[in-house]
Amino acid sequence: MRRLTPYIFFLLAIIAFAMIALEPDDSWQTEEVDMLDAVLITAGVLIGAHLLRMIGTRLFDRWKSRDE
Repeated sequence: MRRLTPYIFFLLAIIAFAMIALEPDDSWQTEEVDMLDAVLITAGVLIGAHLLRMIGTRLFDRWKSRDE
């Protein structure tokens, strides 16, 4: 499980980027993106994915320790 969780949450981060980029309003084609907004969104998605990975790992460890 420890080897799989980074890949799962990395895929979640990529899916979040795709959802932001592929919004149906096409605003990304007509407006210039502010660099600060892009950095904040990128950092937020990656930090969120990392936190979810940490929480998932801890929950899995607790679940595994109860079985033993």
